[in-house]
Amino acid sequence: MPVAQPYSAPSTNPRTLDSTSSAHIDEILCLIKRHGWTIGDFLQLLFDNHPGTLSQTRIQMVAAFLNGTTSVRAHHIVEMMHSHRFSAPVTARNSPNRSAEAAQATRRAKELRARYCLDQWAIEKVENQLDKEADSVSSEEFHVANDEASWDFILNFSMQNVLVTFEKKGPTILRLLISTAIPRSIRQSLSSISYAEHLGTTPPSGKGQNRRNPLIIVLVAYLMLMNARNLQFTAFQKIVGVWLFAHTSPHGVYSILNRIGLSTAYSTVLELLKALSTSALTIIREEAQHRAFLLIYDNINRMARAWTPDLGQRDTILNGTAATFVLLEDCDVELAFDVDKLRKAQEEERRKGLNLEVLYKRIDWNKFNAIMALHCLDFLLEEVPELAHHRDFVKLRFRTTMAVHRMRRGRKTTIHPLATSDFNEGNTAENAKVLYDLLVNQLNMPKEEVEKLLVIVGGDQSTVEKLRTLKKFLASCPHGYTQYGWVLPLIQLWHMGWADLERIINTHWGSTQTDDLSSFCSTNVLLGRKVKDIKRPDYYPAQHLVYDVLRADILDCWKTHLKTSNLSEYFREDANKDMPIEVLLEISGQIQHRYMTTEGYSRALAGGDLAESFFNIGDPWNTASVGPGHSGIERKEDKFEGDQVLANTILRMRDSVLHYEFQCAIADGDIGRALNVMSFWTFTFPGAGKSKYSNELLELACNFEFEYCEALQTAVKNNWLCNLSGIEGCWFPMDLLQEKNIKQLKKMSQHRDMTFGGKFFREVIAINIRHYLNAISAMNTSVKISAKGGVHRQRKRAAALKELTRNMEDQGLHKFCAGRHRGHAARDDFEVGYLKFSDGKKIQEFIERTLRDAGAIHSDDGNRANDGNGNEGEGRDGHDEGDEAARFVPSMMVDGRLVLGDVVGDSDTDSESDSDTE
Repeated sequence: MPVAQPYSAPSTNPRTLDSTSSAHIDEILCLIKRHGWTIGDFLQLLFDNHPGTLSQTRIQMVAAFLNGTTSVRAHHIVEMMHSHRFSAPVTARNSPNRSAEAAQATRRAKELRARYCLDQWAIEKVENQLDKEADSVSSEEFHVANDEASWDFILNFSMQNVLVTFEKKGPTILRLLISTAIPRSIRQSLSSISYAEHLGTTPPSGKGQNRRNPLIIVLVAYLMLMNARNLQFTAFQKIVGVWLFAHTSPHGVYSILNRIGLSTAYSTVLELLKALSTSALTIIREEAQHRAFLLIYDNINRMARAWTPDLGQRDTILNGTAATFVLLEDCDVELAFDVDKLRKAQEEERRKGLNLEVLYKRIDWNKFNAIMALHCLDFLLEEVPELAHHRDFVKLRFRTTMAVHRMRRGRKTTIHPLATSDFNEGNTAENAKVLYDLLVNQLNMPKEEVEKLLVIVGGDQSTVEKLRTLKKFLASCPHGYTQYGWVLPLIQLWHMGWADLERIINTHWGSTQTDDLSSFCSTNVLLGRKVKDIKRPDYYPAQHLVYDVLRADILDCWKTHLKTSNLSEYFREDANKDMPIEVLLEISGQIQHRYMTTEGYSRALAGGDLAESFFNIGDPWNTASVGPGHSGIERKEDKFEGDQVLANTILRMRDSVLHYEFQCAIADGDIGRALNVMSFWTFTFPGAGKSKYSNELLELACNFEFEYCEALQTAVKNNWLCNLSGIEGCWFPMDLLQEKNIKQLKKMSQHRDMTFGGKFFREVIAINIRHYLNAISAMNTSVKISAKGGVHRQRKRAAALKELTRNMEDQGLHKFCAGRHRGHAARDDFEVGYLKFSDGKKIQEFIERTLRDAGAIHSDDGNRANDGNGNEGEGRDGHDEGDEAARFVPSMMVDGRLVLGDVVGDSDTDSESDSDTE
């Protein structure tokens, strides 16, 4: 409906009352008077609607007037009557001597005046119209019975659609409410197309500005009024009730908001949620029959406080398991999950073919070098506005030439959270109970059918380790189901990436806070960050430190290579401003070869001609002393001729850019590129002493090289990541998805005295948990609440990065300075790992161990002692890493650039993300 506008004046100039016109009017009035009529009698007879008494002249003239074909229309005449000075009531003077009878007579005289009568007539007409429209609006469309409700309706509820409905069915009510809420001066500035057009406009932002959209307030008032008129008009109120439940609001809030018409009662919300849970479980069981699914699960726990402890009571930790059902896509289920093919490959002991050469060749070095060079160029294009026109080429190159195995474009992952249980996933034996609950109880699949399947069960390193141990202990069981041969453990990638981030920080941390820019310890202080060299460092601060230092490193490399102190000015010069992309690619390749390879690292350590012919030369180091040498081993020479600081920097850049590439590949949905990085990590994890992740990657190498058929490899690759929006650049690992679900589960468990396996928690909370998150986001979208900005943080970070870049340039960090060292020698984790595998003993031990027992991928020594806690930072006693992980949202590729999750933000983590970054 077009936005209502006030009636306009006649399009032609109004007639002027000259003497001739006045005489004609007097003549007509005298004629009326001679017939014994008043003006009212005349008008009543004129507009009499009995067909038998109407002449053709009257019909034509009255029809023209009432049809609006004359220049002066009916509403113009009514307006003139209403505003005429004789229609206004006579104002009586206030006097204490006036009698009650006189006041009553004045009031009666007012009620006889035309203005008063026209006002009452108009109000009555509007009242009749409001009745008609209100009946139409409140009749059926917004009635939602529990058995008809669906999460699609709740999550797709839109104020835009509500407004369109109100414009169509109740335009008068809408107009009156808008006139009440929005001043005339603002209403007149609205376009005449539709109110819905203005609802979609972004509200003002910033301090001191009104962020509210008055149209939203009008719509909420409209919805409340319709609920007051018809108690079955509850769609909006039920949605608000679900939103309150998602925020774990107290019962008293429901009572108050129910009384004022904003929400339904708490009991009504519970009935709705139970109906939605039943519907969701029915859908899950139907989809499970197609066998095209995988399961992700993880530990969940919370502290149960004894607020009023009796004798002997104390705080306890409640443990349980939370799981998610994920539909498989883009794979042939029959071919991929052929149990006989996999069993045959295992029985033939094909993994005996694994050796150092196979592991090394799994790394596509040419692709690595090309991608690292392209990242170098991408950082330059982001920094230099004069080169921004090359950005589209680089984005296209990442998605075509550099692509390895990309997810299908536009694909949206279908997930269904499952009911939680009280079984502790951190205990090997209870994993059997977890699997029984998930497949037999919830998916309603008979054990005899399950044992014929091959089901991918994923989780973090600790979860898949427990699954392998379970298979190890029960492999000799005579019954098919309880052998758990149907379980295909698949390690997920977010925690693995976090482990690599920890490795990079630890390897390149350094020993002091001296002015050694090749160490993170020094750059951490210079940038004003609060990262610590600890197990599982805070995720986003550590990631920002690594990426910001990498960015500064690469930009300084460009400056060093091009021999300039200002890149923007360099590319504004006539000789360079039109530099072809081919030349830029060639230079970025040279920078990558010089500063991100083992060759560059070795030359920097060796010094002499090997270094001087390879690097730009800086001032010689003026302190002659013995420096640390290759891989942290002390050199025996009396004089150190290499550059340990430059060598450290090269290793740091190589490790950092590969971690950056892993995160970019994940967000961009290219699992092939991510697997290439993981092949590199097969060497760096053992080099850093992380044997469990090393063994997991060795197991994956055996699976993909010797045991998985091509269809199964495709199924795993195409379903290792998830994308809940279908938007390109929004892929992320499934263990992070599970952590987000766990965060909301823990939040909703805090205010309820129950266990994770209780009926209420399983049926009302757990199965709907993802929908609660989406309901919060949907409500924010409906009322136009956007994520908080981080402009101040970004400006602060940019200033610190400029200071870091200046310090790098002043110190000649990326120039070769003979004899330079500052006491810190970074370890080449790749080389150390390679040397551990070089004699073949570790690989052979792994093969023999896993052939003897498929679940024993970790040695007994590795299980007893690994980084001091046996779990490489993934302990389950307090699920510390899960509490940390739950605060994060996935990173995204936006316009070809990686944007970290704390910058992206989401509706339920904005308040927390501010505390996670500097």
